[in-house]
Amino acid sequence: MKIKDFKHRLLDDGELQEIDFQYQGGMEFIFWYYDMGDTITNDKLISGIKVVLNKLHEGLNFPVAEYNSSRDVTTLMGFTLGQMLHKSFNWKWYYFDEFDKDIGGYTIVSPDETFGICIEDIFFKNVFYKKEIFFDDLGVFLLKAKLPKLDMSSFETYQPWNNDYSKVFYQLSLDSKYNINDSENIQKHKVISKSLWSRIFKGNK
Repeated sequence: MKIKDFKHRLLDDGELQEIDFQYQGGMEFIFWYYDMGDTITNDKLISGIKVVLNKLHEGLNFPVAEYNSSRDVTTLMGFTLGQMLHKSFNWKWYYFDEFDKDIGGYTIVSPDETFGICIEDIFFKNVFYKKEIFFDDLGVFLLKAKLPKLDMSSFETYQPWNNDYSKVFYQLSLDSKYNINDSENIQKHKVISKSLWSRIFKGNK
């Protein structure tokens, strides 16, 4: 299926302004737990999101009044990731109305409109279902515009709570030949044995 086969719409100016507000709020939230320094890079932002999600598991004290639940914080981090992709890599914001197909709500979509991330689900559903997200791999491939698609011929959204992407990430790592320095937790040509989510739920640091 192509993106045109799904019920979706572009966002209006008010929604885009609200998302940017959430993005600024996300960076503020991250600074409570992770110092990104004076210059905020995409790599630092991804690292900061990981720190917040770890803290969420450990028992977050919700320092910002507007975000006082796991759902609030995971959605905020999703908006932060999505707006980073919008600002830096020209990804586009859409709203999808396909909740019966597990594609619903605010979604950030790649420029070629073949890959999307439902930001209200990306972190929350993995927490809820206790599924691995391969977050280190995802960050590296997003930054390098290598998408972990199961079907290269259609539009799909990243759903690690439904699908096992380990083989996809492994093949992408061979194809892209990324450097080990791209992420401190990625070993060249290997699938991570202990992903971020493994460490969170098994208590391994």
